Amino acid sequence: MSWSIGLHLGDHLVDIVAKNLEDRSTVKRRFFFPHTNAEAALGLVLQELNLNAISRLMLMTDLPIRLALKCYGGESAVLITSGFENWLEMTSPIKTPNFSSTAQRFPMPIERELFFGVTERVNAHGEIEKSVDPDDLEFLAAKLQLNQIKNVAVCLLHSTLNNQNERAIKEYLEPKGFRVHLSSAVSTPEAVGFAVDEKERFWTAILSAYVFEMFANRIKKIQAIFEPILESNAVITFGHYPLSDLWNGQVPLLQTANLFYEQLAKNIAGNGPVFYAGTDFFALLHGGGRRQTSWNSPWGPVALSAPAHATTRIRPLTSLAKNFISPIGFSSEYGTYDQGPMIFGRSQVPTFFDLMALNINPKDECIARKIAEPTIERGRRNLIEQLSAYKRSFTDVHSLTGEELGARLFELGCEILRDEIHAHLLDANAAAKLQICGPLAATLAKPLRGRLVDPALEPPCID
Repeated sequence: MSWSIGLHLGDHLVDIVAKNLEDRSTVKRRFFFPHTNAEAALGLVLQELNLNAISRLMLMTDLPIRLALKCYGGESAVLITSGFENWLEMTSPIKTPNFSSTAQRFPMPIERELFFGVTERVNAHGEIEKSVDPDDLEFLAAKLQLNQIKNVAVCLLHSTLNNQNERAIKEYLEPKGFRVHLSSAVSTPEAVGFAVDEKERFWTAILSAYVFEMFANRIKKIQAIFEPILESNAVITFGHYPLSDLWNGQVPLLQTANLFYEQLAKNIAGNGPVFYAGTDFFALLHGGGRRQTSWNSPWGPVALSAPAHATTRIRPLTSLAKNFISPIGFSSEYGTYDQGPMIFGRSQVPTFFDLMALNINPKDECIARKIAEPTIERGRRNLIEQLSAYKRSFTDVHSLTGEELGARLFELGCEILRDEIHAHLLDANAAAKLQICGPLAATLAKPLRGRLVDPALEPPCID
């Protein structure tokens, strides 16, 4: 019995679709593991489903972007046109949201000392004014080896018009054991006919180099789990990209992170907007075939082709915090699952996920099942006690229980989400057609005034 598998991995979520290639029957399941990462739990998933003889494995994960946002990267460096070593840092966005005499920028994922200048020039017409000097490359290679660098991003000006200098660097460094990520390899279908913005493609190459080692280690662990049940001629892909294309650098690593959005747009968002209610992130797809050519990262726009979408300010792990408007509200900081929801004993500060947990819809089965486990009771008590303590900050809620205050704050978070959705869509008619999918869809459908999507249409999908 041969199987074709579609697998979507979040931080703690596994979506799996298995198609029997003999009788064409399918098995679709969703698993949630709040106390461990999804890769570590895959063995239990496969054991429960009792799958064997897999002929195709299609992976989807936004892991490269998650690693970049959490600054979980490996040793990497940047070779950039000389004179522009500090250009990206000088033009990165301001971190502080309000006016300040000490405004701060987001810290660079790669240390400033690992940006090395290359003496070369390609002019704005694509003409080479100075080729790369092999002696310079020998000196740079020695520096990279001294710093134990494994991945190198090569970012030369105007290299989309003529990438001869970038290719020369790649041909010199790869035989010496370096993995080279060329900015000239970054392009989008929408950008055919004109050059992609320099900084946007630079960031795609840099972040791909930065997260590559961590990403490769995680994917190799997944491969090892599937290895005993893979057929000898089994094919492993990231969406439609062969896995070998990622290892060979033919596809920018970050581009694979948008494959989940591609599937959502293909299956659901053709006629209107879709809100994905995940356990790691919320995302709004504009629908109607609209696309975007960049991702707005903390360091500025990054060249990535994807269906038009936006991530919301309120996220599952947005923490409750005091602000200048109210005694208690939602933090503007991005929370990671390292801190995690209080209900699972991962933090001392309630998150929006905790508020959803108090109001969970039983239809969100994989989440509701975990929240109902007896081992979660202690986290639930701590959450209620913390919410009860917040009542002291208010003047009109002393009569409410902790659960009732949690319900009020949940409604407030959903109201902020609704406002965000309307602001992104700029169309009341489109907002009225909102569809909602994901592991927390049933819990958010009513407060966000959306229509639940048939779970059978959700990715991952097997042709």
